Amino acid sequence: MLMDDVHRTGLSDKPVCECGRDRETADHFLIVCSRYEEERKQLRNSVSVILELAESNEQLTDSLLLSPANGITRKQDRQIKAALFRLALFSVHTDGEQGRNYAVFHPHP
Repeated sequence: MLMDDVHRTGLSDKPVCECGRDRETADHFLIVCSRYEEERKQLRNSVSVILELAESNEQLTDSLLLSPANGITRKQDRQIKAALFRLALFSVHTDGEQGRNYAVFHPHP
């Protein structure tokens, strides 16, 4: 779970990401968090290739990553989701105050 969600459910006192920059929302995690910059570069590269092949003008946003975009085939959407899950697999959050680990996403095979 993202800290914004953990906070909203009452399991954390604060919604702020461990990077300290902002609330840890899907947009923050997927697009701007400095803690996952290298993984995000790989994600951007993968998505850029897919979008070029699809001749799409879409930009990398949380909406593109989480829902199909216009002009993107199902296969391309699955490839985008696979790239997203590779990023998610690198990210396990620890709530330092209570010592709990939260997986950001739980992809189901």
